[in-house]
Amino acid sequence: IQFAPVYYLGAYRHYFQDNRFVYLTRSNLVKQAISGHIAAESGYYHSFYDNEDAVLNVAYDFDKIDKHLNHLLEMMRAWESFFAYEGITPLRITYEAIQEKPAEVMRQLFRFCEMDDQSEIMTKTSVERVCSRLNEDFYIRFVKESEYKIDRIELN
Repeated sequence: IQFAPVYYLGAYRHYFQDNRFVYLTRSNLVKQAISGHIAAESGYYHSFYDNEDAVLNVAYDFDKIDKHLNHLLEMMRAWESFFAYEGITPLRITYEAIQEKPAEVMRQLFRFCEMDDQSEIMTKTSVERVCSRLNEDFYIRFVKESEYKIDRIELN
């Protein structure tokens, strides 16, 4: 969605057509939507922000989380369409892979970009993952409510 103006105004063909694309996603989109909801409601997007306590005051809201989820799905649909139309095979990396094996992800990235392996590259950072007990609580509740809504739809 963010790339659409670049694409439709012709800048892609002029400036980016020969570039490689790295497509970063999360394995669990509901958890990403929940993180987005908590960040939007609390204003706490990064671990170096000063308002970490605001996260604990965020209220659960199925509709707002669902809206974040649908926004993510729409963005993914747009990117996948772009890749398909242009015949692009991006390097696909997940947020979880970066967390679990950052050095391996970096090696994949260097290979994809046809760069020399940078085995000594720094994979540690002072930025920390932003997550609280709310994330898991909201996830469990959202999944239960989703199952209930799906069951109600199937019965009607």
